[in-house]
Amino acid sequence: MTDKPNDDKFYLIGKLYSNLQSLEFVLRAALYDNKSKPHNPIGYGMSINTFSVDDIVPENALTDYSTLKQLIDRYNKEIAKGDPLLMVDNAIITIRDALAHGRVSSNSPEDDLMILKFDIPKNSQVKVVFAQKMTKDWIKEKISKLYSEILKVSSPYRI
Repeated sequence: MTDKPNDDKFYLIGKLYSNLQSLEFVLRAALYDNKSKPHNPIGYGMSINTFSVDDIVPENALTDYSTLKQLIDRYNKEIAKGDPLLMVDNAIITIRDALAHGRVSSNSPEDDLMILKFDIPKNSQVKVVFAQKMTKDWIKEKISKLYSEILKVSSPYRI
């Protein structure tokens, strides 16, 4: 039997992942609005929502190949000029990288999930660089943190 959907661990992990995606998009939108380089604007009447496979589009903050870390660094560099309180916490990268590159397991379906991330091997040894039991409280805390970072970036007072 599962808990209510809002408390289900898999629902919460999906919400955490969705907030990471939302943060990346609002960072890209803020950088695009600020004409952050590279800035080749999308043509009048065009929308990213109408792009199709094989379309060739201008390179800009919405379309470039920047990682979330690079986006946060660019955004923070620009926002620091105006209001440092709106800077995005770089600790989010650790969570994102653990979810993207970590190993998730549990001993049974009822147990909390454990997420581990390993460093690049050296001398046939591997260092654990992230280890966290993904309790519902931990996931909810990270969702809340991400949401507050999204609000910072989407603030009308940014950049």
